[in-house]
Amino acid sequence: MRWTEWARPALIFVPTAIAADAMRVMADKKTEAAIITSDGTTKGQYMGLVWVRDLAKRRVDVKGQTIKTFIRHIRPVAANTPITDIINAILVNDYPAIPITDNQQYYILTKLDLLRAIASEPSLSNKKAVDVMKVPFCVTDTDSIATTTAMIRDTGVERLVVVDQNGRFVGLVDELDLFKAQSTDRTRLRGGPTGIKPITSVGELSGERYPMRDVTIAGLTHKSVATVKPNCPLPQVIKAMADSGLPVAVVKEGDRPIGIITTKPILRTIGRPFEGVLVQLSGIQPEDDYMKAIVDEQIVKAVQKWGKFVPIKHIAIHIDRYQTEGKRTKYSIKARIIGHKGMWFADDHDWDITKAMRGVLTKLEKGLLKAKSKAETRARGSVSHFTEPGTTGPL
Repeated sequence: MRWTEWARPALIFVPTAIAADAMRVMADKKTEAAIITSDGTTKGQYMGLVWVRDLAKRRVDVKGQTIKTFIRHIRPVAANTPITDIINAILVNDYPAIPITDNQQYYILTKLDLLRAIASEPSLSNKKAVDVMKVPFCVTDTDSIATTTAMIRDTGVERLVVVDQNGRFVGLVDELDLFKAQSTDRTRLRGGPTGIKPITSVGELSGERYPMRDVTIAGLTHKSVATVKPNCPLPQVIKAMADSGLPVAVVKEGDRPIGIITTKPILRTIGRPFEGVLVQLSGIQPEDDYMKAIVDEQIVKAVQKWGKFVPIKHIAIHIDRYQTEGKRTKYSIKARIIGHKGMWFADDHDWDITKAMRGVLTKLEKGLLKAKSKAETRARGSVSHFTEPGTTGPL
């Protein structure tokens, strides 16, 4: 598979481009990321990429602020990079998009592009919407922009499901739209009659400005959203998401939303199971079979040990190789564990791949043990305050 079949040609900016102007261009082109080179062409030195969400979240309304401030130094990958490497780069680093290079051209592969590419993967054919959906966070279409933005920040999600006063599905509101709407402290309302209400929808009054606390999210709600039933096969879910142009689908029963599906749970279904845990290991391909076997054994032993005290669902590990001293290779390893009670991250590096892997696994284990200790402390605290009927103090 060549990723240029699914990715789109990248927008390219110079580092001195004005950030606010770049954000407007990216929004108009409906692209999540852009490449930065020294001269704004494919011939210039590659410097990194910028994400439109970074620009929106940090409110690029400072006069003259350049895009250089927002560059993420992420190396582009080759068009023939294995699918597991691409998926792990997204899962481990939480990237919204990956830069691709091919024949001196740059492309952007988004998570939605990636879903289109893997839709026919055999491991997805026996999965249904209910297997990957999460319970959605919801707001009503009468909630204000300020209230909705606060909820997105508190929950850490990118999108909220919008319902009406009766709990029926209306659409989705996206953090990017909310941040763009708040690029100033007040918003201009377009079109409509002259009646003024205590809370006013975007688009209701012409030429007037109102505080964010007085403007509802109705005018920012995406209504052309993929909706599916709980038993919908996962490949059909992906097709519905691709058709809508949004990397999300809402699971409904009747008119009511019961779940939301994003890209990450789908991507996590592609990998190898070790001891009932889904493990995705990427970047190991250049190593010989003997070294691969040693690394696999390290991971299996760690998973077996951890499973005795912490429930683990998914592990993603990515290996990068750097040749900095002649023929010697230095290894940098990043890992993420997803469990029932949270996520843990670790990274390490060494000239020996097995030592780097041991370092990462040791750091992850320390994090898991610390979480286990905290959970046990909380449990003891709750038990110590429980009193049996007829007793006078804690047990």
